[in-house]
Amino acid sequence: MSSILKQGHLDGLCLVYAVANAFKALKYPRRSASWFVDHQSHVWRKLVSVTPSLHNFVSGEGSAFELSTDSADVLVKERLLELYAAVIGERKREEYEARRVPLEELSSAIGESSAGLVCLRTSVETGSCTIGEHWVCVVDADQEQYYLACSYTDHLVKGGEPEHTRLSPLLNRPFNNTLPKRSVNKTSVYENSVYHFRVAY
Repeated sequence: MSSILKQGHLDGLCLVYAVANAFKALKYPRRSASWFVDHQSHVWRKLVSVTPSLHNFVSGEGSAFELSTDSADVLVKERLLELYAAVIGERKREEYEARRVPLEELSSAIGESSAGLVCLRTSVETGSCTIGEHWVCVVDADQEQYYLACSYTDHLVKGGEPEHTRLSPLLNRPFNNTLPKRSVNKTSVYENSVYHFRVAY
């Protein structure tokens, strides 16, 4: 078990990481995370610069905006993801789009120019560990499971050992966790937190 605190232990930036992982999966799937930090850190800075209530994210509350109604919370997250897509596209030839889709359309939201974003509920059993209240990027899918780029998996697996990143079978994108399709339903995924994130050529 690790004795050192790491990013993610205390902050709630998983939504921002999920969007950054979606962008990386679409544009630079073969590049390392270190390369991304060295060459694309401006994307991270853009995402952080437009994040409202940043103190909520950094203090561990994450994307909980303390709104009184579920519908208002859904609308705020939808607008935030649309804003993230817009700022990622600045200074690039492509435009990006984040669009909320029904849970049943998650598989079809993943393709050559797109990935999925979902928020898992409390205590969801993934292929590597139990995760809860956490945004992940879905980089690929087959008949049995979804392939996840998860910013927190390596904190939970075997006491914080380094992640074992592999390439997904269909789209050859890096992933570090899986989610069985049979377990994806309204009790494991927040119904209004399923997004299609794509490059809009």
